[in-house]
Amino acid sequence: MEMALQQAFKTAFSPALANNRLLGVSLIVAAFISVTLSGCSSSSAPAGSGSSTSTIQDVPRGVIFKFQNLRPDATTAPAFISFGGGGALTGTNLADGSLLTKGTAYPLSSLASGVNITTYTNGRIYLSVGSGLTTPNDGNGYAPNYNNPNLGDFSTRWDKIELTIAPGTGSNDTSGGVNLSSQDFFGLPLDVTTTGGSQAPAHLTWHADTLTVFTKLGLLSNNAVITKQNATGAIALGDNGVNVPGVGNVTRVISPGSVAPLEGGKTVYQTLAEYVSYLQTEQVQTKIVGHNGQIPNGNPDGGPFQTYNLTAAISNSSYTVNGASISPGDLVFTGPINSSGVDVNYTILVPAVNLTDTAIYGANPSWQILVPSGAPNPNNIVQKVTADYFAALNFGFVGSTVNNVNLPNSTIGASPSWTWYGNPLNGQPSAKLPISAAFNAAQPQNSDRYNLFADYLVGVTDSYGFAYNDRLQLPLAAVSDGTTVQISILPDSGNTSATNQGH
Repeated sequence: MEMALQQAFKTAFSPALANNRLLGVSLIVAAFISVTLSGCSSSSAPAGSGSSTSTIQDVPRGVIFKFQNLRPDATTAPAFISFGGGGALTGTNLADGSLLTKGTAYPLSSLASGVNITTYTNGRIYLSVGSGLTTPNDGNGYAPNYNNPNLGDFSTRWDKIELTIAPGTGSNDTSGGVNLSSQDFFGLPLDVTTTGGSQAPAHLTWHADTLTVFTKLGLLSNNAVITKQNATGAIALGDNGVNVPGVGNVTRVISPGSVAPLEGGKTVYQTLAEYVSYLQTEQVQTKIVGHNGQIPNGNPDGGPFQTYNLTAAISNSSYTVNGASISPGDLVFTGPINSSGVDVNYTILVPAVNLTDTAIYGANPSWQILVPSGAPNPNNIVQKVTADYFAALNFGFVGSTVNNVNLPNSTIGASPSWTWYGNPLNGQPSAKLPISAAFNAAQPQNSDRYNLFADYLVGVTDSYGFAYNDRLQLPLAAVSDGTTVQISILPDSGNTSATNQGH
């Protein structure tokens, strides 16, 4: 299964999932599940993985999650666990067999035996200290408040794990994955360790103390504190936080893609307006080229690859396309998309209003298909195309003059996007650019041409720093029947890895 899974990881770009808030899990787990359910699963562990060699008939269905609080104030500021996210949850508390319910704040002590989860679609596990979360409910998709100072949970310190688990059926294993995410904010250092099952062990963690991380991220936001009078800041103050000198008792720092915008779509973070202006003025042409996975056609080996070969540029003039007005500052994609064996020429418009800092950092713009009129969007191919470009803006790839290690004699900016993301038109496995080639490495002379928040986090954690980290790296722990996932709340200072503490 490992070879099939590796291939699935290389082609895990389904945009039907790409714009979900649970990007970290969904993009890769979707591929993992498709491989497992297609009969590629194995009843024995991969050689050398250290996993159990029991057949799946010998292993109970589901994934075991255990929790521990390693903070020195664990007695006076106890931890609570809540389950949320917009999808279905099927799981039990192993202490008493009771069903898990979303929105309930469980004292960690009540889950001391762990929980067994057999189904969790687009799920999140929230961990808080000092008090349980009160704002998750069905109306908000069981998502706690983190950025509104006028609502509950704002002053509570908490963070989350993202996960998706697909139930096993017949001879197929339960399958899925777990990841850390800071694409919305960073609040608590969490650690994930997986053992057992048919997947290789994994470890996701933080490598710097919280004071250092809060201080650095705070500086990137100009130490803008959120208040009830002004909610456009990035720093939340509250209970059980970390005292950052000159700032206060910090409980979380909100990312540039999630802070409340200032006038004109700017934020308290570094503006990207000069980057966009440069791309427009210099008429930088970016080749958005690649494939979007195979088109199902009943063939066990899959159908042909859905491909796209477009050029993206920010307009510097006014003109019309198929009766629609294009204005200076609008982003236009032109070129063929092939969804059924025939190239169809598309023109896709992203209005200038969606090239603000907020829109670029969020990487989820609105768009319009201008050509062909009334054209379909099969397999959400347009979201895939626009995500390729907006991810590249965050990585600093668009307009980069640095040499591309995957395409000799070409710069990153002049190269087709498949050389960045490893998804060539022919569908063959291809190397992605390493994450070390992104951000400052792609724009060494221009700190205003990439996502500084995500760039910093890459060096200190395995947590997602923005929605499309997984275009280049896979910070995901795969799980199956028989896997135990240990989730730990780490101390803010000292030894930051749970595995180094004998756990």
